[in-house]
Amino acid sequence: MDNKPAKKNYNLNYASAILVYIWAFAFLYYIPSIKNVESRTFPYIVSILSIVLATLLLLKTFFKWGKEENFDLTGTRSVIVMAILLLAYIVASGIIGFYLATPLYLYITMWSLGQRNKKVMLMISILMPIGVYLFFDLLLSMNIQEGLLIPWVLDLIR
Repeated sequence: MDNKPAKKNYNLNYASAILVYIWAFAFLYYIPSIKNVESRTFPYIVSILSIVLATLLLLKTFFKWGKEENFDLTGTRSVIVMAILLLAYIVASGIIGFYLATPLYLYITMWSLGQRNKKVMLMISILMPIGVYLFFDLLLSMNIQEGLLIPWVLDLIR
């Protein structure tokens, strides 16, 4: 006889809907602070559509409409690692700038995803920021975030 307690299944749709509600209502709260009135339209549409879809998800889950979903969380560790790397990249790009943070992020991310060909990893890590520079800085004349470190170093040199 098996004395293990029955494993209780948690339906992640409820948590997902709650997160979407939080996100959408936070947007709705901050949208009025956008100075240009015309620029508020798209965020309003996205927020309201998100609330409607989250409500539909809750109703579908609660009333068991359609096929029941089984959640497999086997890749959760990889998702958490990728989220941590992305957060570190965002912080690093604010400090050391896009052009220094991006090659590091790309190299580390490719390695953590299982890529072991160092030539490919180096080539992509170097060519992607160069491509972004050529397209955005030179072709479109859009400045990319340089971070806090580069202006500070340039001030020290001068």
